[in-house]
Amino acid sequence: MNCKKVQETLVRAYAEEKLPAKLPRDIETHFGACTLCREFRERTIEALARSFREAQPLQPPESVWLKIKESLEARQAAAVSSGSFWERTRAFLDPILTVPRIVMGGAGLAFAVLLIVLLTHVPPRSSSVSNYLGDQMLNLMGISENGQDPDTGNGSLGTSVEQYFFS
Repeated sequence: MNCKKVQETLVRAYAEEKLPAKLPRDIETHFGACTLCREFRERTIEALARSFREAQPLQPPESVWLKIKESLEARQAAAVSSGSFWERTRAFLDPILTVPRIVMGGAGLAFAVLLIVLLTHVPPRSSSVSNYLGDQMLNLMGISENGQDPDTGNGSLGTSVEQYFFS
């Protein structure tokens, strides 16, 4: 492969942003033998890198941002005015719920599990709801009704927070 063909291929690939991660074998072989083409490649890469380093960010005119905002508002209004109940609800909630959907899904799942656990462990009819919830809170915290840790049998509450709330 001759120098002119290698350099044209290299420039075309950079211009079209289609430079493969690994150059074809014949071009790599040519770079190994030809110092002129190797230097050309290094100068080309440096020139491209320099142009990106020295580039200033462009700020579009304010009118562009206003048109984008108007377009989004129009889409949202159209979704609210025409569509099913779920589409209108989603269009209403989208701007409010900026939390990523995976977080909201996890929170919803945790709430559903908590609700199922609380509803499947129905208290006996003789105890009141507040007694039941108090018992559940103590169970979750690992403290039995007499103030002792059910695992160790230790009667001391241990921390000032526990002493404040449970003594």
